[in-house]
Amino acid sequence: MNRKERRAKAKEIAKKNGISFSRAKNIVEYNYGKNTIQEGMKVKLNVKQIKSHPDWWKLRPEYKKFVEDNENTVFTVEYDRYEDGKLKSNNNSMVCLKED
Repeated sequence: MNRKERRAKAKEIAKKNGISFSRAKNIVEYNYGKNTIQEGMKVKLNVKQIKSHPDWWKLRPEYKKFVEDNENTVFTVEYDRYEDGKLKSNNNSMVCLKED
């Protein structure tokens, strides 16, 4: 989404919800920004960052093993939006990592 499209979307959200343009702009940036992980993207775990977290030692052994075993694995991003075969919501709430 380019700048012009983001501004148009922010104006639409501001008008529809009765909020300020700057607040709507923040909402658009959060939902459509450059750092958003899009469905279908290829990603890898940032093992160094995960292991450097202060709570690494508290995490479940199964999770630690998953992280260590998949250090070089490429995953495809999918979002868990379905419940009983029906669309739960349009929001990207939970990222699922599908192995390629």
